[in-house]
Amino acid sequence: MSNNMDEEIKTLKNELFDYEKFNVDKHDRLISLLSLNRRQNIQSIIAARKIKKLYFILSPREYSDWLEDINLIDDYWVKIDQLKEFYFQVLNDHPVVTYWSGFLKFIISDSNAGVEVPPQLAQALKVCSFDYKDSHIIWDIALEYYINNLEEESSPEKFDMILKLQLKRLTYPHAELDKSFASFSAFISKYDLNNYGEHMVAANKIFSETKKQLPYYDKFELHLSQHPVSSHGWITYLESIAKYSRDGDIRSVLALFERVISSVKESTKKSWMGFWYQCLYILYEKNTEDNSMIEQFLIKFIKAFPNDPRTYAEHIRLTESQEVLSRMDALDLINKADYNHWKVAGEAILSQEFRAAKDADENKITLLYMDLMKFCQHAIYSNNDKSHSIEKLSIEIFLELGDYENAENWLEQMLEKFGDQHEVWLYAYEFYKKNKKVDNDFISTLFSRAVTFAKSQDFLEAISNEWLIFESVHNGKISYTSAMIEINKQRNIIRKKDLEASVAEEKSTKEKPVIEPKLVVSETKKRKLEEKEKQVDSDDNEIKRSRENFSVKVTNLTDHVQEKDLTAIFEDCGDINEIQIVHNNHQPYAIIEFVNERGVLAALSKNLKKLHDQTISVVRQEEATIFVSNFPPTYSKDQILTIFQGVGHVINIRFPSQIPQKTKRFCFIQYDSSESAKKAVLSYNNIVVKDKSKRDYSIKVVISNPEKKSTSNSNLNRDAPMGDRKIRVQNIPTSCTENELGNFLGQYGEVESIVFPRSNRRRDGSNNDGLAVVLFKSLDTLNRVCEIPSLLYQGHHLVITRVKPLDEVYDYDDQASIGVFNLDRTISGPQLKAFLQDNVGSVKRVSIFPEIGAALAEFYNVADAGRANMILTNARIGDNHITITTKHEVVNSRNRVKQGPYNNYRPSPSRYDSFVPASVARRRR
Repeated sequence: MSNNMDEEIKTLKNELFDYEKFNVDKHDRLISLLSLNRRQNIQSIIAARKIKKLYFILSPREYSDWLEDINLIDDYWVKIDQLKEFYFQVLNDHPVVTYWSGFLKFIISDSNAGVEVPPQLAQALKVCSFDYKDSHIIWDIALEYYINNLEEESSPEKFDMILKLQLKRLTYPHAELDKSFASFSAFISKYDLNNYGEHMVAANKIFSETKKQLPYYDKFELHLSQHPVSSHGWITYLESIAKYSRDGDIRSVLALFERVISSVKESTKKSWMGFWYQCLYILYEKNTEDNSMIEQFLIKFIKAFPNDPRTYAEHIRLTESQEVLSRMDALDLINKADYNHWKVAGEAILSQEFRAAKDADENKITLLYMDLMKFCQHAIYSNNDKSHSIEKLSIEIFLELGDYENAENWLEQMLEKFGDQHEVWLYAYEFYKKNKKVDNDFISTLFSRAVTFAKSQDFLEAISNEWLIFESVHNGKISYTSAMIEINKQRNIIRKKDLEASVAEEKSTKEKPVIEPKLVVSETKKRKLEEKEKQVDSDDNEIKRSRENFSVKVTNLTDHVQEKDLTAIFEDCGDINEIQIVHNNHQPYAIIEFVNERGVLAALSKNLKKLHDQTISVVRQEEATIFVSNFPPTYSKDQILTIFQGVGHVINIRFPSQIPQKTKRFCFIQYDSSESAKKAVLSYNNIVVKDKSKRDYSIKVVISNPEKKSTSNSNLNRDAPMGDRKIRVQNIPTSCTENELGNFLGQYGEVESIVFPRSNRRRDGSNNDGLAVVLFKSLDTLNRVCEIPSLLYQGHHLVITRVKPLDEVYDYDDQASIGVFNLDRTISGPQLKAFLQDNVGSVKRVSIFPEIGAALAEFYNVADAGRANMILTNARIGDNHITITTKHEVVNSRNRVKQGPYNNYRPSPSRYDSFVPASVARRRR
């Protein structure tokens, strides 16, 4: 090893011993350099790993490397000591089956380990029995150990102890429960055959009760085996286990948590913080008395996310650990971390120091003052947090300490720095009003100062409302008039500036060179919203639209209110998805939908604000939308409206897009109030209606709940085309029956049918030719089966292939068929068929292609295809006016989509404007 490398190792060791101990990169660099000469530096490598473990979560790979290091030690006794220390350390941090099984095998196989086995077995069973997937490993080790002791020296006491262990094992839900029951049977058969029946009756009772719980675990385990890095999946699993744990026992929660962080390497990535927080909240809820368990968790939390101040905040709130604060200072998180994250820790630090300073300890008060000054300085002059939570908390603490001077000083600095934010001026007004240290003239002057900072009408409105109320209550008419004059003066200044800006913008627009616009087919607002709904973020940041939860209702509006007026007053609340202005009985109101909860809460603060000189009312719009399903597939929006408008005013009816190529037979109906929606549920749920063929349909109506929507929608792919839900299974045993194969595949989901193709070559006694075609009830099941890398059945490796559905569009009769363009993407095949039959004639079949907004329809009568062009020109179905064209235009457009990007293609006008009825075209040819 070169001298330069030796010098770097020496330097790194010194730094890591002192001020760089929280630098993970330097820890890794030291271990990497030492590993270049692994055998020679084995003790130094192990020491470096131990030091890193003090400050960071080690990955499974690092623990594996650590074990490899120990196995390279030549001295037997040194190796034994290092192995014991390794397992004691790792089990203290990660008491999971992987490490417990290694440790138990080590101390059982090597008596020189000097560790008493039974206590360790008891501890391992205590913490690992709740691991659904792997707990059987620990049980097998423990039972094998005790059964070997029984073999060496038999006694009733040993037999009874093993019997109790075997029965206790059956009380825990675990993946190998069936094998555990078989193991119990084998044990009794060998050691107490005379009482076999009595023992098995007792065991079977326990086994049967535990068996009932397995499906709840299996559904999560199956999903997570396919999506092991889905933090959302693990969070749901964690919540479910916590909900159904026995008597608040959190060992099952901790077992799952430890299993995840010791096996999923992504679990220490920032996107997984939600999983950690969920576990923490469960610990808070279930473990209110013993804080030691929570403290251990929080230490791991910091080790896993050392650069995120939010993890430190939780620890600071619970303890007074100076080491945590020292780590934050060493990493300079106040300057390097996201301010929105740091302020969470900053608030926790100030709150904790304030509580500690209440005992009048001079050193603690001095520390508190130092941090108050430091944090306020950082918040005001290095950041622009709209909530100003650090500054406000600091001011409140100063007031609690009786230090009005410092509180007012920092308030004035806020006004100087953030004078363009009317919220800061209103906070100052509340501050002075609350503390009553100034007279009324001072507050009038404060408002006057605020008005001079107003650069927008919204700012001016917010300040002027409070100022005029104050003057009318606390001062006379003259002061009120003076305030009005100042406000009006500033209003004129703002108007003048706005006018100048508008004129400048208009002039700039006129001076711009005219550019020939490109031909772009614009999307309707509805279609844009549909596309926006389809957007899904990454696994750890999934955002879904929720009209039901994120809307407010604004009433007491003027008749001439416009969308831009509402946008102006509510745009600072957050991103707006949609604004609907409804004129019902000449009383206009608006429904405003935001993208998240934050927008709704901000909008509620606008209640009693002025708009066009009227005081508006803003309330949350909840449970005003119903989910309607199982109506006849031919029903249109008008038919739905006819039924449901009887109980209240319907704002809109939304049918789902058919783009996923699944016929969706449901819709959402939005009323103007929750009362109307609830009446609709009571009045129309389970009512029976008939379609044109006199078939009965029992309509289902419930209040729309976005939380359940994802679950219910998972079943919608049952309506996927039959050809999309088929697989071909080859290499099946020739003795296999359809029922046997169905039962085997049924473990992955519901099977609709199985067909063994008939053949003259079938041998005597065989049930099939090694081939089957399987139809599943849902696409989910088909996808689940196809994703299994190797499916073994009765010793045969099954060969699974998807059945490629035939493209039926080419089978449409050229002369009896028409093409449809600009079709509303929410229109289903049955709805289009019903529309054509009502307006043209009998339709043989319909295929829709919502991805291009098109469809094909074949009539029984060739003449009807010709008449459709004349009858349906610019006809309206759904929200769109359709265009009639030829079958070939639609087929060509669809093929173009398959080959590359599709940009709202429409057939050339010359093609469909000159459409010739098929019968005439045939005579021309």
